[in-house]
Amino acid sequence: MKERMEKLKGLTREVMVLSNVGAALGWDQETCMPEAGIQERSEQIGLIQGLVHKRMTSDEVGSLLEDLGCSADVPGGAEGLDALSRSYLRAAFREYSRAVKLPERLVTDRARTASLA
Repeated sequence: MKERMEKLKGLTREVMVLSNVGAALGWDQETCMPEAGIQERSEQIGLIQGLVHKRMTSDEVGSLLEDLGCSADVPGGAEGLDALSRSYLRAAFREYSRAVKLPERLVTDRARTASLA
């Protein structure tokens, strides 16, 4: 079970790093990016958000959450886990459950449109 938890943490860490890249792009867009760059930046932000979504909703993440005992009834995972691990799983399961309800195309299109707006 420890190996699965470490694998899940590694995957969610990648998601957080990609999200931070998207945030940096957004910050740059709002503070110092030339106006002529908006079209390209919207494509960049859409791509990053699509990658975040794809990684967060991957079959591997879903399988790991399931293997660790997460479900709608027990989002914190198996009872044998320590409190910190259960809190982590509860948050990861919530994010996963929300993300899988949205198609990737919607996520990328929304990110592009919001950037252009």
